[in-house]
Amino acid sequence: MKKLTIFDFDGTIVDVWKRYYQIFCDYWEIDHIKLKEYKELKRQYPNDDELVKSLGLDSLRLISYKDHKRSMLESIYYLRFDSLLVSSTDLQKFFINNNSLVITVRRDKQAYYSQLKWLGLDFIAPKTVLLNPSATDVKVNWVKRYLPESDITVIGDSETDLAFTEMNNCRVYFVKTGLRSYEKMIERWSGFETIENAQIFLEKTF
Repeated sequence: MKKLTIFDFDGTIVDVWKRYYQIFCDYWEIDHIKLKEYKELKRQYPNDDELVKSLGLDSLRLISYKDHKRSMLESIYYLRFDSLLVSSTDLQKFFINNNSLVITVRRDKQAYYSQLKWLGLDFIAPKTVLLNPSATDVKVNWVKRYLPESDITVIGDSETDLAFTEMNNCRVYFVKTGLRSYEKMIERWSGFETIENAQIFLEKTF
């Protein structure tokens, strides 16, 4: 059985917190909430409806905000707020020495590949599978269809990554660097190991 390591991208390889935070603040025209506070609130209220309500913002603008957020999340301007969570050198070394893929959910492929270039992650491009946003099991379904006989290790930060715990021959590492809180994840999912970040995973393999 062929071994395969699957990395998520947003929240695992790159830190997306500043991107989400800036979109939120720019739309609602607020500057009194600091990034640290936004992180705490976002993990407590992952649903935008609950987050907006907790801050006493105008709920009548929710639909408009969600549309704005969806259109801005992959814009070049806001993608520039992302930063690396791993050493690009260590990640490249891992990809050279191990059968690896990045499987991530993105709408704008061109923006994704541009981001890889300015982050110095061009080597990931031919090893990337980009999927359209849909159900929680979108990644699992792709793997079941195209790589059903693989012995898989998954490193990710969200429900779409933890869904792999339902597969046989699959080890899942949940990183704490993404938008989801560990406490909320264990309410639904089990059978995964938690690590602080993907860099720790890389260092364990060297």
